[in-house]
Amino acid sequence: MSRFAILTLVVALTATACSDTPTAPDEPLEPITDFYEGTLTPNGAERFSFVTAISGVTTATIVSLDPSDAVIGLGLGTYTAALNLCQVLLPNDRATLNTEIQGQSDRAGNLCVRIYDATGQLSGPVRYKVRVIHQ
Repeated sequence: MSRFAILTLVVALTATACSDTPTAPDEPLEPITDFYEGTLTPNGAERFSFVTAISGVTTATIVSLDPSDAVIGLGLGTYTAALNLCQVLLPNDRATLNTEIQGQSDRAGNLCVRIYDATGQLSGPVRYKVRVIHQ
C-alpha cells in the first residue's frame, strides 16, 4: 500500500472518530414519572419545574383531589429559572380529577406544571396530587 493510501485511510478514520454528529442511543430512554402534591388555597397557585432529557411527549394528570369534586386549573409550560417563571402554554382552567394535559416538545429543556385556582371560586383548601410523565 502506498504512503498516500495509508495517509488517506488514517485521515478518514480520524475524521470519522472525531465527528461532531450526535448518535442516537441504541435503546430509547425510559419515561420518567414525577409526582407533585400540595394544598391549593383560594386564589392561589403553585408550580413545579422539571427537566426533560430529550424531545418527546409530556403528560400531566391530576391523580388525587380532596375534595374530589373540586375544579382547579392545570397547565403545562416552559420554565425560566433565571426569572423563576412558569409560562403556561397548555392550560385547562376547568380541570377535575383524572384530567390529563399532554404536550410535545421539540427539544430537551426546562418545563413546568402549574396548579391554580382558575375561577377564583374555591371555597376552601384543596389537596392535590399530579403525576407528570416525561423523557
